[in-house]
Amino acid sequence: MKRALTLLFIMVIIIGMAGCAKKLTGTTISGIIKENGQMPGEDFPGAVVKLIKGGQVKGEQVKIAPGATKWSFAGIEPGVYEVVGETPRGSRATLSVDTINGSSKGLVLDFRAAVVLSGTVKEQGKAPGVDWPGGMLTVKNTYGNVVEGKEIKAGLSEYEFSLQPGKYVVIAESLGRKIQSSAIDLSSGNKGTFALDFQESMLFGELQGASGVAPACLIQILKGTETIVNKNVSEGQGFYQIPLAKGDYQLKVLSNYSSLAGKQGWKARSSGGYELNRAFTIDQSLRFDIPFDLTIQATVTVRETGLPLEQEFPGGKIEIYNGDKFVDSKPLLAGVSDYAFSLLPGKYVVKAESFERLESATMDLSNAKESVSCVVDFDEVVLHGRLLSNINSTIPNATVRLKSGDQVVDAMPDVNEEGDFWFVVGPNTTWTLETDIPELGFLKRSSISVGQSTATHVDLDEKIRIEGRITENDLLPIPGEFPGGKVRLVTKDGIARAECDMGIDGTFEVFAPPNLYRVEADSETRIQ
Repeated sequence: MKRALTLLFIMVIIIGMAGCAKKLTGTTISGIIKENGQMPGEDFPGAVVKLIKGGQVKGEQVKIAPGATKWSFAGIEPGVYEVVGETPRGSRATLSVDTINGSSKGLVLDFRAAVVLSGTVKEQGKAPGVDWPGGMLTVKNTYGNVVEGKEIKAGLSEYEFSLQPGKYVVIAESLGRKIQSSAIDLSSGNKGTFALDFQESMLFGELQGASGVAPACLIQILKGTETIVNKNVSEGQGFYQIPLAKGDYQLKVLSNYSSLAGKQGWKARSSGGYELNRAFTIDQSLRFDIPFDLTIQATVTVRETGLPLEQEFPGGKIEIYNGDKFVDSKPLLAGVSDYAFSLLPGKYVVKAESFERLESATMDLSNAKESVSCVVDFDEVVLHGRLLSNINSTIPNATVRLKSGDQVVDAMPDVNEEGDFWFVVGPNTTWTLETDIPELGFLKRSSISVGQSTATHVDLDEKIRIEGRITENDLLPIPGEFPGGKVRLVTKDGIARAECDMGIDGTFEVFAPPNLYRVEADSETRIQ
């Protein structure tokens, strides 16, 4: 029995030792590097390789010198790792490695380095010139996706892209012209080149009229006596472009705008309309802006009741419309009746506005060759003014009334902070202007005759001299015996607005704002 137990114990120990012998204590991860599937070339700058597990770097990083290809991590605890390599020029390589069941050797860490694609873009064999109209250079992959893009600039013909290995095409576009390279294979990691050349140059430019206006015309290109291009430019287009081969040409622009008569560069045609001519040579893109000076000088005269505006005109504005479209505007100024505008051919409505008055007139410039004019006449005039005070910084609850006799025709309650007031009235009329400010005890009436617009200002600091004499029982006081007293001016709200002392002879003098007053006098408790 004892012998059997001893043998069993020995067998357990042996089995345990055998199990311990199979447990891994350290593994190795090793391999070589490549670049774009090839062994690194002489220009390979070296690399740094790291071992990463769970986002953490494990152990020391391995540095691979230029010209070397092997890398290794030894004594690594079994597990799942990621091998990450990086080069100084930005290429990167990764591998996922499982060492749970033992070492992993002979691995290939392949750096996918960027490949340089360089080339030229020219126009008829030359770098884009000073009038180059702009364009784009794009690189597309085999799926048609745009990978890179650069602007094609004047004076610059050489361009370079840094791309991942693969197959690409390069496309150059400018003002509707488009050229494309053949397929470029960069899969092996070798550098690639392209050469693109626009075989036609572009004659292009703007139709330069007034701001925001694009006239209509016919553009012809002649080669000798033969017309090789007829291009209609519709109204509102404002820009033209014509591709041409290298050579000598004649540009002819035809237009029917009457306002071109006498304008620089344009001459009348026997068949009607006007034309502009220019000879040119083209071997690269050429910009020529066609000068369309279609403006017509128009004068708007503003009057009041048929008369020129005078210095007391209150101001306003002129607005010009082409249909519902606003075209131009100018302020109306006192003493200025004539206003000049530069307009394009068309039909216009001129509106003049001034202090609630609105008048209008029409102007037809559709076929005008010379300056035109129109008159806008206000049938009514404006009586206006301002409440002025050097004493009161604010004017409380002021009301200005316009009266005809005792009848209130119009009123402006709560005059604005600036103290401005105005009334639209008929010409050659006479009115009473009543200014009422109860808090200041100010009530003034003024008679005003109005021919054209008239300005009248109200001085709120004005004082009126009031003098008189006191009697006793209808008799004049006896000097030396009269005890004297006080005289007060009281408005209808019961507030004394001014007061003074009586003289020894009963005379008094007091200054007060314009108003309706009750005069009160008291002497030794006697009040009258």
